[in-house]
Amino acid sequence: MQFFTFEWWQDCQHGRPPDPFAIYRAHLESIRHRVPPDLLRLTDEQALHDGELRMLEHDVRSTSLTLEIDGADHLGMLRRCRIAYKGVTSFRIQMDPDRYICMPGFGNFGYDEVDLMLDGRLQHRFIFCTGIEMSIDFTTCDVRREDFPHTAREGSDRESRG
Repeated sequence: MQFFTFEWWQDCQHGRPPDPFAIYRAHLESIRHRVPPDLLRLTDEQALHDGELRMLEHDVRSTSLTLEIDGADHLGMLRRCRIAYKGVTSFRIQMDPDRYICMPGFGNFGYDEVDLMLDGRLQHRFIFCTGIEMSIDFTTCDVRREDFPHTAREGSDRESRG
């Protein structure tokens, strides 16, 4: 992670560290023309923060990777999000068993970042509350979301949580 580091997130639990959101938004704006519209809409309309990874499928032959994430949009409405990456050239998970904010395992999504790499590919990076970091290098992606029947998530004050 470049902007939402684990160290920054840990500091959030104990006070008010410097805010990387404005710096990341400016970065995202500078590469907006290269980011798939679906991924931009996801960034604008649905928070992956506190979402739960339900499925991860990597198909090496078709160079695709799919994530299914249960989470809430910015209004607290529960949604399942399916991100289907295409042209995947790298998929990496890094974990440190000595650092975590919550329970063991993957845990909830913390933050995500999109970046443009020097060779023109995109990279989507995630950090989980367990300290696990995941990155996916890809050329494009499709995002589909579906609402759950019971849409209100208790305590959906997502913006106030670290």
